[in-house]
This record gives sequence, structure tokens and C-alpha cells, in this order.
Amino acid sequence: MLSNGLYSQSFHSDESTDLRSYLQAEEQKWPDVSASSAEEAARRYLEVMLSPVRPEAAFMPEPEMETAAKPQFKAVGVEKSPLTDTQFVKFRQYHHNIPVYGSLVTVELGSQNRLMAMNSALGSPLNVDPIARISPAQAVEVVEEDAGSGACRTSAAPSIQYFYDSGVDRWRLAYIFEDVKSLREAPKTELRGVPQIFDYAIDAHNGKIIARLPRVQNGAAAVTRIDERPAPAEGPVLETALDDLDREREFVCLQHEGQKLLIDPELNVHTYDFGFHDADTESGSLPGVYVTSPPDPWLKCAVSAHANACIVAAFYRDVLKRNGVDNRGHRFTSSVQCLYGPEGRQTREWRNAVWDGEQMIYGQRLVEGTLRGYGASLDVVAHEITHGVTENTCRLEYRFESGAMNESYSDIFGIIISNYKEPDIEKWNWQLGEELDPSGVPIRDVSEPTTYGQPDHMNDYRRFPSGYDAGGVHVNSGIHNKAFYNLITSKDVEGRYLFDAESVAKLFYLALTQRLASTSTFSDSYRGVLLSAQTYFRNDPARDAKIAAVRTAFEAVGIRLTTAAPVTVAMMRLAA
Repeated sequence: MLSNGLYSQSFHSDESTDLRSYLQAEEQKWPDVSASSAEEAARRYLEVMLSPVRPEAAFMPEPEMETAAKPQFKAVGVEKSPLTDTQFVKFRQYHHNIPVYGSLVTVELGSQNRLMAMNSALGSPLNVDPIARISPAQAVEVVEEDAGSGACRTSAAPSIQYFYDSGVDRWRLAYIFEDVKSLREAPKTELRGVPQIFDYAIDAHNGKIIARLPRVQNGAAAVTRIDERPAPAEGPVLETALDDLDREREFVCLQHEGQKLLIDPELNVHTYDFGFHDADTESGSLPGVYVTSPPDPWLKCAVSAHANACIVAAFYRDVLKRNGVDNRGHRFTSSVQCLYGPEGRQTREWRNAVWDGEQMIYGQRLVEGTLRGYGASLDVVAHEITHGVTENTCRLEYRFESGAMNESYSDIFGIIISNYKEPDIEKWNWQLGEELDPSGVPIRDVSEPTTYGQPDHMNDYRRFPSGYDAGGVHVNSGIHNKAFYNLITSKDVEGRYLFDAESVAKLFYLALTQRLASTSTFSDSYRGVLLSAQTYFRNDPARDAKIAAVRTAFEAVGIRLTTAAPVTVAMMRLAA
């Protein structure tokens, strides 16, 4: 585990503390916050909560440097949540007008703009020279020397930020480049046969590479060309066909000029055939051509991908009230029969499925002599699409503990969505991807992570170099998965399950989309789920038991509410 350099804390208004009493007294001095905008009200609460004179050290330790320059907090968004009937106002921390990488303050407002909850992750880059000594153009040269000439796009101008170098435990001034597609072959020690996409952090003082942050679950948005032409529209029809597992599936398609196309216009799901082309060298041709009938029968791997994507899209829309992957109506686009790189061209195997930043690309593998597409597994489809949700919200880094949590959140929603229609949790299947292995052996088991070589407690967290599985993201995810399993299988004193699938999905969704930042850790997730539960169950008669179950679920796997890096009072103050 590596430090992210941030100090994290939280507060919920249902806690009976001196802080709540102090806050209520301060509110009496203000104009009516219900008449203010959400951002104005949130900023008032932020100022009070970070004040050095308030009781309890919930958001800061004892003062260390009263003379330090005051940082700024800039609002980065206001979002109303239909799941909790509250508003979330997010702020990013700045120091000398430069953003602090990974910083976040989320202020949750209830009725009449009253404070419901607040959580923070703040840094202390106090002794870092804020003046860059190399130019952006020089930083581009450094990246292209590493990733290949032309890897940096003119549209991908770097931002300058304070970046925490976990290797030496200090803050640095850095140029941050996002979504750089490496043009060089991946080293043998790293994941191969998948898009080589990285965020780069380049030291703005000496030009050295601080970090190369993998974003394998994300792809090259610059080279992907989604077909955004209006879909042909004669009318939707209900169709039935066999999928890749020879199961009869019912799905919506679109009738057009004597053909049926794999388009569900209501759910905005579009499915294409890439015809075993290389999604690396021919990425500009993605997504391919619409899958149609005739010719008959329907392409089985496309039926799987389409029907499963529709289930995922409906869950996000109906249960979590999300409008597409980006919450702004982005299409759920899938391409089947894809290859990536030279390996597997003779057998047509590419054993992977990837969210490439814009869409799903599905590979396939031989199972008993027949190619089976990765879209055959509903939990895999939900897993990868959830990577897209993560990418469009908190953008969790894909390395070390943050990357393991990135993987875990995708596993969690893969499990929930693939079991959602089964009301009896006793009958749930806790395994992921077993349909894709000839032996039926699953990729992971969230109920017993150790069965497939994953740890299930922080005492057994495994430390890997960044070049091995991005620091163990597919290994250590088992710890957070086990916390989820503990929670959803929690029972009351009479032996009845405390939670249903929908409520647990909402808790993790609220934490992921509203309370986490790019370098968040398991502890931050615990904090986010707990705060979400305190709000979501605020009028639930079983509230106390459910809150206690959240604490037990995470602490049983050794995840604690740590505060991490120390921060000075002066650093935490709002700018005037």
C-alpha cells in the first residue's frame, strides 16, 4: 500500500457530537441558506467545518504552520441525487491557484440547503515551488520519447498540478497528461494484448517522469470513432434468438428497410460486428457495421453482447437513475468479434473484453473448439461498463490500492446486476466469468476471494511492483470485494437479511460517483459507503442496525476509517 498524500475525514449531521451543536449555532448567525444557491450554501458549511476555532479535530490535526499560504477551493459541480433527494456539491483544492491532484471535498445538502454530510481528501504541498522550470512543449517531448512520437495529441494539452510522488513520499509540481495511447509494444512484465493507455505525470521542475498511470480499462478516445449518425428508424420490434451459450434470448431491435438491426432505441444500446479486425491498428474503423438479420440466423456472440448490455443499461437507468455511461445519454456501444494485436490472428482468439473510453470491445476464446464471445457473460459485461461509469465520475487511478478498488467496484456491480432478478440472496452466484473458461473455473469469487488466490483481509494485502498487474489491481480487489459480500449478506438478530440488492447497489453507487476521487483508497470507500448509508437510511426503522452492519462489513476485512497524511490548519483554510 502506498500513501496518496491526502488527509481524509468525514462528518454526518445525524451524529450527536459537539461539532453538530457548534454547526447549528453558526447557522443561526447566517442569512437563510435556503435562499442561497447550493454552491453558496456548501461554501458556507465548508468554511465553518475547516475553521481552526471549531470543536473537535474532525477535519484537521493541530496547527503546524499558521503562516502558510491559504489554498482555494473551487466548485467543480453540483448534482441532484434522485436516490437520496439530496444535492452534492464538489470542490477541488487549489494552492497558489494550482489544483492538488486527487483532492476532493464533497458537501451533501438536504432540504432547504441544510448540511447533510461532508467528506474531504486534502493535500499539503506547502514547500513545493509553484513555478515550472520546463515548458509544456518540453513535457510533451518527454512523454513522446517514452510513448512514441505522435502519442501526445494537440487536443490533449497537459494541466499543471501538485502531484504526490508516493515513491519518495513528497509532493511535486507536475504536468499531467491524460489518456495517452502508447505507440510502443508493452514490456513483457506488463499487461499485453490490451490498449496501452496511460496518464503521465512529468516533473515540471526537472522534466523527469514521476508516474506512468495505466488506464487499461479506458482506451484511446482520440482514435476511437463512434458512429454517431442517427439510427435508422422504422420502429422497434421484439426478437428472439439463441446466444453464445445456446440460450434463447429476447431482445429489442430496430426494423429498417427489410432488415432488423441490433439497436434498442429506448435503452440506447447499439451492437456492431468488427469482423475480427484489429482494434489496435484499425481503431479508426470502430465500431464496425451494425449486426443485422438477415442474414439469418442472428450472430450468437452479438445476441449475447446486445441482450446483456440491455440488462446493464436498464439497471443503471431504472435502479440507479443514471442516463447512460456518462449520465448525459452516451450510447451503450458494443463491438463483437474483435482482435487486438498480432497474437491470435490464426485462431481468432483475443481473450479479453475492454471498455475503451467510448465503447465495449469484445474478444473471444475457444471453448470446446468453438469461439465464444466475452459478451456471453452478463457479469463481465456489467463489470466493463462499470469501468466506464468510474471513468466518467471519480476516475480512479488504475494502479495499487486505487486500482484494486476500481476493479472491485466493477466486480461488485457485475455480481449485483447478474443476480438482481433473484430475490433470494441464498441462491446468488458469487462467481465472475465462469462461462468464459473451458473448465468452468471462474475469474474471481467475491464470497471466497482466497479460492482463486486473492487476499480477503488487509493483513494479507500483497505488494507488487507497478509493472505487475498495475501493482496487483486484480489481486487485492478481493479485500474490498469481501467487504461488499459481508455487507450484502448481513443479517439482523432474527437471522433475516438486512439489505436487498437495490439498496446495497445504491450505497456503492453513491460512494463511487459522489464521494471518491482519483487516488481514493479502501478507507475512503468505507467512509463513502458509510456516509451514503447514513443519508439513505435516515428514515429507516432499521437504520442503526444497517449502519452498524456497514461498519462491521469493512472492519471485518481490516479496512479502517484512517485519516492518512497530516495536514496543517493553515493549509486547510478557505481563501478569503
